Amino acid sequence: MNRATVVLRIVHVSDIHFHGHASGWDANLDQRAELVRDLKSQVDTGGKVDAVLVGGDIAFSGHEDEYKTAEAWLGQLVGVCGGIGMDRVWTVPGNHDVDRDILAASMPALEFRKQLRDLPHATAADEYLRKSLTIDPTADSFFAPLGAYNEFARRYMCHSRPATPHWIDHSTLTLDGRPVHITGLNSSMNSDKHDSGYRDPDGNRHLVLGTLQCQLSREHDPIHVVLAHHPPEWIRDWAVVEPYLRRGHLWIFGHEHTYGSAQSVEGGSVQLSGGAVGPERGADGEKEPYVPAYLLLTLSLDACSDLHVHVQPRYWSMTETRFVEHPDGPQDFVVKCTPEVVGAVPAASATPAEPPVIAAASASPIADAGASPNEAGPPQTAVNLRELARRFGALPPTTRISIGLGLGVLGETDLDVGAHKDLDRLILSRVGERGLVEQLQAKVTT
Repeated sequence: MNRATVVLRIVHVSDIHFHGHASGWDANLDQRAELVRDLKSQVDTGGKVDAVLVGGDIAFSGHEDEYKTAEAWLGQLVGVCGGIGMDRVWTVPGNHDVDRDILAASMPALEFRKQLRDLPHATAADEYLRKSLTIDPTADSFFAPLGAYNEFARRYMCHSRPATPHWIDHSTLTLDGRPVHITGLNSSMNSDKHDSGYRDPDGNRHLVLGTLQCQLSREHDPIHVVLAHHPPEWIRDWAVVEPYLRRGHLWIFGHEHTYGSAQSVEGGSVQLSGGAVGPERGADGEKEPYVPAYLLLTLSLDACSDLHVHVQPRYWSMTETRFVEHPDGPQDFVVKCTPEVVGAVPAASATPAEPPVIAAASASPIADAGASPNEAGPPQTAVNLRELARRFGALPPTTRISIGLGLGVLGETDLDVGAHKDLDRLILSRVGERGLVEQLQAKVTT
């Protein structure tokens, strides 16, 4: 290899299941500390990490105190990544991030889930979602059980709302000059107590995505990384949304608590199941294969602009009480510049590739904190807008509104009930449009 290969390194953690620990009992405390220790060792020997993806089930019961614990631990994790900040964290919700106490008390939220569960066919999901999430005036209440999660996720610009249950970051990361789009899907918007037991007449579970979340843009020839909690077998409308997701290079799921990898067609999308940081213990305690795990991924491009994915699953050893290499060992995949579609030649098993010579990956601040998913804004270099938006989102709601009014980007009509369901996005969008970024930064830092 004649030149250093630029790489992008990603850590994936999922199913952490933070409890409130009011009693002081935290069975996973040591394992989480050892995960941070193991990641530091991997960074020391292999280079810095550029992004942390959190694949859902952050909390156990979707309660506010659980997310406070989560944020503190994520801070430790980011602290050993080699120089990044909390603006390099992205997250999606899982079924445990649904507060079932709130769900049980909300008739609109229960009815929304029942209607999706009782659809005559998976193809009907799109139209029902369109009507219920964009026309129904009670749509906000459908997502009320994700309230504590959304307050947590808002700090990472990853909150989920009816009109846009997913998020897309198209401006923060690049790989060797090529844009990297990270898309976070909400696979839990109709999660309820029926998740495991319910099957429709065709044998499918009832969770849905809808195609709106999955329409990956081909504009600017990006590398697509898709993050979701539930794997395909849990998604009722998977056959409907999969053709859109096949535009993507890498899909990463959680939920199943075990590591797995697949590439159904040669050169096509790679599917990874990341395992669980805090798998739930059964009555018989901890056992294989449901033991703590996380993923370390290294992405690089070759001369043909094909994507090489080097997967290092890290795995808890019950005998050594530390994280070690997974029994499956590292795996390597190659995804075509434009991923192959279903019907191509079946993929051969992964073969070891020459380890890349590592150079620093390039990354740019998010271009426009308020841009629409398919619209990139102008480059910003003076201020890291994603970090600024993260800090803005961490402020109390009244403070955020006060700042918006003070900057003149909010008017009294914007505060009318139902006028704007996402004031944060409105404020950030207008700040970007009117060139008030430095003024917002001054407000946030004072």
